[in-house]
Amino acid sequence: MLHAAQTYTNTSDGSQLLVTLVVAAVLAFIPAFIARSKGRGFALWYLYGFLIWIVAFIHSLLLKPMPATTVQGPGLPGGAGAIPPMPGGAPPLPPPPPTMPP
Repeated sequence: MLHAAQTYTNTSDGSQLLVTLVVAAVLAFIPAFIARSKGRGFALWYLYGFLIWIVAFIHSLLLKPMPATTVQGPGLPGGAGAIPPMPGGAPPLPPPPPTMPP
């Protein structure tokens, strides 16, 4: 019980906040890695996990994997030589034209 002469003193110098931020920064990797393994972007999921970890963790566990996509190279018979898409959704460059003998 506090008496009138006693006062409450806060001895925390910010170290508790620092520890909390470090723990949050480490825990944020968990939903980010799970989401990345399912084809989602790592950076946004890391931020999501840092801000509201428990929601992001459960959300990342419930995600369905993204379907794998490939782009067929022009003129390749039977779909041989499929080229994976470039980051950002840009189409791949076509192969160079064949060279003519002199």
